[in-house]
Amino acid sequence: MSEKIEIGIICPQHDSIDLFLCLIKEYADIRTGYTVKSISNWEWENYGEFHRDIRAGIESGLIMVYSFGSLHDIGAYQYKNGTDYITEFWIPRELVESSGSVTDLTQAVSCRIHEIRKKHCINTAYIGMESYVYLSDSIREMHEKSTGIVAWID
Repeated sequence: MSEKIEIGIICPQHDSIDLFLCLIKEYADIRTGYTVKSISNWEWENYGEFHRDIRAGIESGLIMVYSFGSLHDIGAYQYKNGTDYITEFWIPRELVESSGSVTDLTQAVSCRIHEIRKKHCINTAYIGMESYVYLSDSIREMHEKSTGIVAWID
């Protein structure tokens, strides 16, 4: 299994998946669309197709799992923690490096997030490699207790 670059967006709105679609178009052809499945918890219990309202599913505590066309190495999770929606995307490091570098991706993501902040309310975002993000209402505590983060975008 290849190392993954992870991009996380934490915001009080549900629509951060659109940002991801804009970001990865430079790395992969996603015109084939994506599928959404759901899991009940991080143990992957009740994994299956999801055909209802995604926001309602997230509100009920489900974790949405996105797969992009035939791109099995590119995907996303979307779930809710407290009042925040978390969208975490992953892209294989080789795919990023074939089009540039992790630094290039970090700069592109930072620019895009700063652009859309005018339209969307984003609490924080991050780029990591094999990361663990400690979710907290305190940005400072998140920074201190998280690991594998390449860049925070606050």
